[in-house]
Amino acid sequence: MNKSSNITDKQQEILKLLYRFRFLKRSQIQQLLNHKDYKTINLWLKDLIEKEYIQKRDIKFPYKIAYHLALSGISYFKKELKLDAKLLQKYYREQDRSLSFISSCLLIADIFLDLQNRSNQNVNFKVYTKSDYSSHEYGDLLLTLKPHIFITQITANKTKEYFVEIIGFQPKERLRQRIKNYLYFYQGMEWQEETDKDFPTTLIIYPNDEVLDYIKSYTKRKLYQFDETRPIIQLTTREQVNQAGITGDVWKEI
Repeated sequence: MNKSSNITDKQQEILKLLYRFRFLKRSQIQQLLNHKDYKTINLWLKDLIEKEYIQKRDIKFPYKIAYHLALSGISYFKKELKLDAKLLQKYYREQDRSLSFISSCLLIADIFLDLQNRSNQNVNFKVYTKSDYSSHEYGDLLLTLKPHIFITQITANKTKEYFVEIIGFQPKERLRQRIKNYLYFYQGMEWQEETDKDFPTTLIIYPNDEVLDYIKSYTKRKLYQFDETRPIIQLTTREQVNQAGITGDVWKEI
């Protein structure tokens, strides 16, 4: 146990997971900690809630309860881990986050766990969330675009990179702007020039087929404005990712 804290090392790991993923279910925390006993996880969570390190949100089926950092948890990162206060500002508003935002966070954790389970001696996945970007080799670029996830897939022969964007139910203007951000980022060549690599494949996950079809049509029109080279953009829905995983045969390329 850390002498400067009244919580155990494992509980501190839980705080770090909530810093990284923002919202998590108990089952996800258990998997991320690789812990067999859910009762112990529940005891740790209960103690963290009582000490105001974390809070829980009662949310709709199928998630039921999700956990996020509370004031003492944020102070832990500020005082004990000496994180920049600017990096912590967003965590003060977690109790006001929408169900759509929480759902996206939980999906990010599911994708991380899925790719972790699929990593083996032949292929290795490295998964980075927004909270990881400030310390990443390409941090400035990632913080400019702000994809929900950045994935590196490493095999013996090659390395592939992916941006993952998770779209919620938003006004159409905001949906179009998010697509334009990726297209402008590609056209600007900043990623290609600074990394000396191809632009990552962009994977976009939509809440349903209706939103997917709308953005697919819009993106096709925008891509007609490009010359010979164009970014690789693939689309799917949350339901398909939940059923088959992010590596499944669920993607429609534009």
